[in-house]
Amino acid sequence: MSKTNQHSGASPLLGKYSKNLGFDAEPDTNVGRVLRLDMPGLPHAPSYWAANAGEEVNTSGELETRQETSVAIIGAGFTGLSCAYHLAKKHGIKATVLEANKVGWGASGRNGGFSMICVGKDEYAETLARLDVEEARQHFHVGLDAVKTVEEIVRDNNIEVDRSESGWINIAHKKSRIADLKETKRLLKEGFGYDTEYIGGDELRRTLINSSEGCGALLYPDGFGLNPLKYARGIARAAIEHGATIHDKSPVLSWTKEGGKHILRTPKGVLVADQVVIATAGYTLDAMNPWLSGRILPAISNIAVTRPLTPAEQQQAGLRTTQMVSDTRKLVFYYRLLPDGRLLFGARGGIRDEGNLNHKAYEWLTQRMVDMFPSLASVKVDYFWRGWVCLSRDKNPHMGTTDDPTVHYSIAYMGNGVSLASHFGRLVAGRIAGKPEEPKITLFKDPLPKFELPAFREASLRAAYVYYGIKDRFL
Repeated sequence: MSKTNQHSGASPLLGKYSKNLGFDAEPDTNVGRVLRLDMPGLPHAPSYWAANAGEEVNTSGELETRQETSVAIIGAGFTGLSCAYHLAKKHGIKATVLEANKVGWGASGRNGGFSMICVGKDEYAETLARLDVEEARQHFHVGLDAVKTVEEIVRDNNIEVDRSESGWINIAHKKSRIADLKETKRLLKEGFGYDTEYIGGDELRRTLINSSEGCGALLYPDGFGLNPLKYARGIARAAIEHGATIHDKSPVLSWTKEGGKHILRTPKGVLVADQVVIATAGYTLDAMNPWLSGRILPAISNIAVTRPLTPAEQQQAGLRTTQMVSDTRKLVFYYRLLPDGRLLFGARGGIRDEGNLNHKAYEWLTQRMVDMFPSLASVKVDYFWRGWVCLSRDKNPHMGTTDDPTVHYSIAYMGNGVSLASHFGRLVAGRIAGKPEEPKITLFKDPLPKFELPAFREASLRAAYVYYGIKDRFL
């Protein structure tokens, strides 16, 4: 996340903003995604999670010497931390993690905290059409396994993550989407052997969510909400306890290969490694590794969190569950009631993270929240933040190995990084240890594809937002 989200200060707009919104008056000269490598160790975005995640992890601090390791992991988000944890615990391999800022600084520490079973952005019918039935079933069950991996990590290490009720509610935001939900229910049962429950609009509004756009819903029994930064710090502590080393404030300034060894240079140190894992998600710059150039597309996600709502306000707003909720838009809105009664409300939107645009993003997001829950019009928003998630050309997550058999990557979770990053980090660890766990399906056989015209990725995302916005509104 850019420095525009690293400072806090009261906004003059309407008196509804709190000190945690963190807007700058001027646009960021780094255009959001370029890390300030000359300023390692930047603080977390001014998010609700950062304010409620407790103490930072006691890492080994900045790398200041020349060290050697069997596996170097770039990035201390869910992917890198899970990989380090599973390498150490399951395979006895003590990796070294290099993080430019702090543990969980990127998307891992400031997402919506939804651990869900989604794998990619294809509709279930598209997956069944593209793959044979058995492979499609395995593809779907990767998502279930991912949620189980999160549950195992939390349980085995006694991580307090402020867990929500289990389940995910997918709401039809228009009457025309009800038929789609019912067809999804059928496909999930017949194609993947997975049971869901359809809830009609009246019952939905009476028992769970009384959104102005709640026309019906599909209830998935698996998955749960959590505090993602507490979770990230918990994995980090578990990895360290099992022998992994984490160096924060240690961005990789250069990467060369000499005599079969990878040489990673940080501002004050050098790490020499036999193998490298790239776990930098939306902060993966084209210059990091030639093979990865032109293969990812960063996109902005926006989140607002209200002040705590009283029980009466929750009832008036029709918020009767802490389960995860999202709608049937392509440009999805997602929300959930937090343990302390606040409403978290988020959405995709925007392709640049700049000061003036952050104001506009706040106004747009909070207006959409009020559109869905009119009784919240006078409720103050205590936190607002933005940051990057990572998309791929084929709309699927990817875990694999580059043209160099000693360089691995796990990336492009399409906005579902809590469960997929945790699980794919585990799978990378198994691959490195020579004990692969991933099923032999297309999802893991195909390499991360390259965009046909990488220089026009930003323009293509802008066009996609316009197209999907029209489709979501009128179809």
